[in-house]
Amino acid sequence: MAAGESFDFICAGDIVGKMDRVILYAGGEITGIEKRAGGTVIGVCKSEPKAESTL
Repeated sequence: MAAGESFDFICAGDIVGKMDRVILYAGGEITGIEKRAGGTVIGVCKSEPKAESTL
C-alpha cells in the first residue's frame, strides 16, 4: 500500500482493541471506527513517510 492510500476492513469484536497497535506499527493511521452487526469497520490510511533527522 502506497502512502496516502486508504481502505476499510471489518474486524471481529475481540480483535479490535489490538488492531490499533498493528496499524500504527505498519505505518498507518486509523481514520474511522464504526460498530456494525457483523463486526467493527475500521478505516485505515497509510501515513506519509517521515523525513529522517539530519542532526
